[in-house]
Amino acid sequence: MYNKKIIFPFIILLLVSCSGLKRPTNIIRTSTETEIADLNVDFYPESIVVSPDVRHIAYAEDVYSGVRIVVDTVAHERYDDIGSVITFNPSCNSVAYFVYHIGYAGGIFGLFARDPYWEVIESNRTYGPYINLLNKSLVFSPDGKHIAYSVMYGYSAMVYYDHTELPDNVPHGDSTVDSVYIADVYPPFHFSPDSKKFAYVAEVLEHDTDNSRYSVIVNNNANKSYYDIFPHSLTFSPNSEKLAYVVKDSIHERVVVNEEELAAYEAIAESTLQFSPDSEHLAYAAFEDEGWYVVRDEIKSTSYDDIGQILFSPDGKHLAYSAQDGEDWIVMLDKKEISRHTALIEKSLAFSPDSKHLVYAVAADTGIVIYEDAKPIASYEALVTTPIFSPDGKYLVYTVGDNTSQAVVVNGMKGQPYPAIISHNGGRVVFDDANSIHYLAVKDDNKVYLVEEQF
Repeated sequence: MYNKKIIFPFIILLLVSCSGLKRPTNIIRTSTETEIADLNVDFYPESIVVSPDVRHIAYAEDVYSGVRIVVDTVAHERYDDIGSVITFNPSCNSVAYFVYHIGYAGGIFGLFARDPYWEVIESNRTYGPYINLLNKSLVFSPDGKHIAYSVMYGYSAMVYYDHTELPDNVPHGDSTVDSVYIADVYPPFHFSPDSKKFAYVAEVLEHDTDNSRYSVIVNNNANKSYYDIFPHSLTFSPNSEKLAYVVKDSIHERVVVNEEELAAYEAIAESTLQFSPDSEHLAYAAFEDEGWYVVRDEIKSTSYDDIGQILFSPDGKHLAYSAQDGEDWIVMLDKKEISRHTALIEKSLAFSPDSKHLVYAVAADTGIVIYEDAKPIASYEALVTTPIFSPDGKYLVYTVGDNTSQAVVVNGMKGQPYPAIISHNGGRVVFDDANSIHYLAVKDDNKVYLVEEQF
């Protein structure tokens, strides 16, 4: 459900700006603006989502004592309420979301009474009714051909795949158990990058027992069961051939890759699991003996007080990460400390496409400073989006802001200021080719514009 808020502009994430290493600075930027949406005073700011190609927008708005979804300028049907997450199909041509009907008393003697119920709307088609739907469970496959979500039955949930309930009796990978019953499921649900594999965590019961355990279900087959599994940790490799996740026994946690158990630790930061772009390497943060380590291919780094971001280079040959050492935060590259600061901006590390340069943002007394290869190159009051490189590495782009406006910076040159540039729920700057970008901006008239720039 949505809480009504008329708040604008959007919240700024503190972060920065730049000029580049051997990059052109005397560039001519031209842009066009195309209006794609008109946000009236009754829209819900927290409902706004951006399409994967960053050319469309969807949001919820009040209408006639109910709520409806608007995609760009096209208003959908009114419902009593809407689930809190709108999801774009990766094709970008349609959205899916949950809707709620309050039911009705049914007149005299209640002959036509209807209990409250939920439905799923996909591409303007209706599926259901359901007694309840599990919020934030809806997901599309990367190719846009499949959809999954969770339907609640009392205190437990089951998976619906392409609007059909999946079986609750599935084969089990343990040779001593033929099959298990699925008693409950735990989103998020995960598709492999090639859309051929579908995985999620489930509570499972062995036949004729009350032995409750947890398994990862992959294409309706249960992997080995554990005391606990962390649903958010499920991570497919870029080539879709490997699946890693974090499991727990009564004392330890460990990473499992394609059902192979790796070393045990006291704790593992589930959000840090990541494969290299070539799918050959795996890295994550683990805690042991009062210290945090970066583990790459099962080789530990030195001990730190905390680990921030872990990032592989595009060619998979380099590993960078941020780590806390006492009062300082340091940036590490291939086991070497390259700089040390009082504070680093979360998730600001970025490699150039050729894997030769590393940029990141540092919090300083004067604002935020962008570093490239351990050298400061520019500073701004705030950074709205983290740096990205053009495909050829010639341009470095990010969004900056102050108390009055936000603007996209290209190689140190600020572009047109706007009250807000959409940078959350899918909003970002996108390179169309080496010399052009696009993004979504909001003006004082509360209209959303697709801004396309060439340089």
